Amino acid sequence: MNEKKYFDLIYRLWAVMALGAGSKRLLDLTHEYTDPEDLYNALISGTGPAGAVKAAKDIPLDLAEKALEQYISRGIQVISPDDERYPERLKTLYDAPPLLFCVGSTEGMNDRISIAVVGARKASDYSLRVCSGLTSALARSGYDIISGFAEGVDICAHLAAVKNGGHTYAVLGCGVDVLYPRANERYKHLIEENGALISEYLPGAAPHPGNFPNRNRIISALSMGIVVVEAGEHSGSLNSANHGISQGKVIFVVTPGNLFDKRYRGNIELIRNGAVPLMGVKDIYNEYEPERPHTINESVRTADLDETEDPAASEDPIAADENEKTPVPRETKKSRSKGGGKRTAPAGAQTPEPPKKPVIPETTDPVERLIFDALSKNGRIRADDIARTGAAGIDVILEKLMELELENVVREDSGWYILI
Repeated sequence: MNEKKYFDLIYRLWAVMALGAGSKRLLDLTHEYTDPEDLYNALISGTGPAGAVKAAKDIPLDLAEKALEQYISRGIQVISPDDERYPERLKTLYDAPPLLFCVGSTEGMNDRISIAVVGARKASDYSLRVCSGLTSALARSGYDIISGFAEGVDICAHLAAVKNGGHTYAVLGCGVDVLYPRANERYKHLIEENGALISEYLPGAAPHPGNFPNRNRIISALSMGIVVVEAGEHSGSLNSANHGISQGKVIFVVTPGNLFDKRYRGNIELIRNGAVPLMGVKDIYNEYEPERPHTINESVRTADLDETEDPAASEDPIAADENEKTPVPRETKKSRSKGGGKRTAPAGAQTPEPPKKPVIPETTDPVERLIFDALSKNGRIRADDIARTGAAGIDVILEKLMELELENVVREDSGWYILI
């Protein structure tokens, strides 16, 4: 970084510290003074707006320089619009952040199709299943996934992207180093390693309620289209969709599983107002592939990606034999002779040893214990089957299963989870 860029970064950081990240005053002044040093000189000399001049005098410039050095030493990138790491799509915003704070990497964001996936924090089982299947298919096809790192739909989308080898970016309503939401803290490293945590707020900034509607404009701007999975009448998801509409983005809306469910009133209203009803992942492919076919990973293209995959509704690969109580593989059933009869091993063949029962890991986590107990009893499980016991919600179970899969403790096969 040359000397000019270094000092410009200090002036920009000083302005954010003095005037407040995301504030209208800061954004208006950065348009009036395009050179950050000019803005500093105007406020220090008292020629700027009275309120801004007063705020500026409370923050010495050397405080900003010390903060910058501290952030860099902690691995927090401070990115200005003239930095090649600053996403190009954000530059189209009138109120583009004058600085981004980032942990991870934004490399390649400008070259790939990115889709924002938003929805409720306390999402329904249906919404989480749709989110997981849809995002998994998109990630395998080379799409970036943008969301807000909240509980429910957001974290489901982030984890599905990671699980399927995709890039994912979390836009926060607080500092990138703040433990919020606490339930998702254990997933931060996964996003850092497979994308980035991004915020316009200073490191250490608390998650003030007003920050979240503000950050939604960034989620929308970073994406080429927005998928609304579940939205109530006055939800944050609708706020994201409205930002997308004002920015000219395509809005895809998951069709409600129940028209009488109040949790989907926002979905219905968006569809009525012209949003694209989302019946499957093919609706998204049709929108972007003719325009940007080179960004799609063709090696993963199979017929099952033409529609959104439901990990909890895949065909059971094991069928119960009509003459036996023990389930047998379908191919074994088909290979029998028409006359039935007892099957015998070929002459000279050795009787194979029965498979070893998997060792159940020890754990004190109650959800893991629930999963491991079910695996010990049945050998394989579906997330829905555990949720039906009422011992834990489907979202908690899906998140835990995905975490265990990323840790190579379990693997998923056609909706079934098996110990490795």
